[in-house]
Amino acid sequence: MANIRVIVVDDHAFTRTTVSDSLRIHGIDVVADCGTAAEAIQGAATHNPDVMIIDLNLGQGPSGLDLATGLRKKNPHLGIVILTSYSDPRLMSNDLPPLPQGAMYLVKQEIVDTETLAQAVARAHENARSTRNTANQSTRLELTDGQVDVLRLMSEGLSNSEIARRRGVKEKAIEQTISRIAKRLEIPAGSEVNQRAQLVRAYFELTGTQRA
Repeated sequence: MANIRVIVVDDHAFTRTTVSDSLRIHGIDVVADCGTAAEAIQGAATHNPDVMIIDLNLGQGPSGLDLATGLRKKNPHLGIVILTSYSDPRLMSNDLPPLPQGAMYLVKQEIVDTETLAQAVARAHENARSTRNTANQSTRLELTDGQVDVLRLMSEGLSNSEIARRRGVKEKAIEQTISRIAKRLEIPAGSEVNQRAQLVRAYFELTGTQRA
């Protein structure tokens, strides 16, 4: 892994430093770290990395998946590792591009040691140079896009009627969707208030965040 050149992209300085130092422990050459999509594009042009580790949520502007998609178009052999607190990218937004072919998707809460991160870099590097049609790492919850959207809107504090108006359906359909989500996430039936609170709590746990 010592010959793999990597750029780390994250809008949090502490995370960039931590990830970069973790990779260097394993002999990986971190040629740059960037805090914005613009810096990442410039860094890729300057350093010609083998792999880029990109946070899914880069704050204002393009997402990490938007950035990864654009960089892969310019360099089809660029390895991609998406590093995020979201267990499924749809929890952040319902209009993100798909994960680039062969990219690795790492959830921060599930990383137990630096070796996991280094292995993801090596795998992404190998996938990007493979002549085979490498399958994507699975990132999806066992929820439909519509169910994920309803769960996200619930987390924003919208009522069933407000969600129904937003999605252009009847309120009864939203109630049925919420029931299916609860079943998928194995949240037991109870009072409507209690079930809703548990679903919202589950959303924040799946995104690796805490409710403000």
